[in-house]
Amino acid sequence: MAEQRIRVALLGAGGFASTAHLPAIAATPAFDLVAVYSRSRSSADKLVQAAQRFPATSGADLAVYSDDSSDGATLDALLARDDIPAVVLCLPIPHQPAVIRRTLAAGKHVVSEKPAAASVADARALVELYEAEYAPKGQQWIVAEQFCYGHAWEKARELVRDGKLGTVQSFAVDVFIQPSLAAGATNWRREPEYQGGFLLDGGVHFFAALRHILSTASPSPLALTSLSAHVSQLNPSLPPCDTLHALVGTSSARGDDDRSARGPSGTFTLSFGHPKPAQTKLYTLRGDRAVLTIDLAHPRIHVLRLVTQPSPADPDAAGEDEPNVLEIELPARDAVEAEFEAFSRALGAGIGSREADEVRRRSGPRAALRDVAAVEGALKSGEQGGEKVALKELVGEALWEVQ
Repeated sequence: MAEQRIRVALLGAGGFASTAHLPAIAATPAFDLVAVYSRSRSSADKLVQAAQRFPATSGADLAVYSDDSSDGATLDALLARDDIPAVVLCLPIPHQPAVIRRTLAAGKHVVSEKPAAASVADARALVELYEAEYAPKGQQWIVAEQFCYGHAWEKARELVRDGKLGTVQSFAVDVFIQPSLAAGATNWRREPEYQGGFLLDGGVHFFAALRHILSTASPSPLALTSLSAHVSQLNPSLPPCDTLHALVGTSSARGDDDRSARGPSGTFTLSFGHPKPAQTKLYTLRGDRAVLTIDLAHPRIHVLRLVTQPSPADPDAAGEDEPNVLEIELPARDAVEAEFEAFSRALGAGIGSREADEVRRRSGPRAALRDVAAVEGALKSGEQGGEKVALKELVGEALWEVQ
């Protein structure tokens, strides 16, 4: 007997909803898209038209809901449907937390776009509410941090986990992106209603990737614990700031706070403000056995390069042997499909299952809260002249542990 498919509603009709969320839902065998919502009926209708591009949704009889509906087909009516157990939210950052609360209160499972909220305080309140009232009922909520599901990040995590680098001693993240006109010219990015502007909107992804890779480091998993940063605005169209340079501290992810549990430090540079030819997306992790680079600059192929220096047979010949170089090319496909597939498996298995625990560690509420804290910590440090900000203090002791 075939498994019963999970009926899903897509809330939000912006560009990313139609170019990423819609195709990801259509590509997930366990999902059945049955309804869409947008604040305006016209934009909701455009989402229905976009669904015609995909075989899985082209023939679907999608119910359409909007705030300006004349027939009562509003968001409240959609959420009242007990035949739709899961919703996908792709809404502007300032509006999303209120809708997360409404969808959870309606008994739904939720995938919400990143970040979890516009601030640590708002994200923390959501996490506390979810864990107190809705997780005990079996409802699942993840935040769309799809970098944690991409091919390159998965392979990098595997190499670090399996000790191919030995002990991680330092790391460097260098990301310089020039937003396209379509991505950078929208009013909600030119006039953001939340801290950090593009640095929050896009920055959580890059912190999430680093968090994900280091969370299974050998011999001890590592957590990002502190930042000392400088922030600035280089592009006048991307207020209030578009560039950050940070020194990032780590410690054992097992919760130890003593000096012996402190891990390696690294640098983290993220900029949306530098003009071309500054385009770079490069992660470098250095261990006592090897160096791993993850190059994301190519739009179709991501390249991992593992350089290992062999131990010479003769100690006097140290440095004479050529290093071993392993290059791995992986498709740079959008990881949203993998993320949605993982969430569908978690819903099928139920909260507390191995599948649900895995997505919770990657992109659950507490993990996403840490990513917001990393950006907010960098912004706070920048405001304070580079003073070190402890992320655990931002998040709070009660919500720090992800495991």
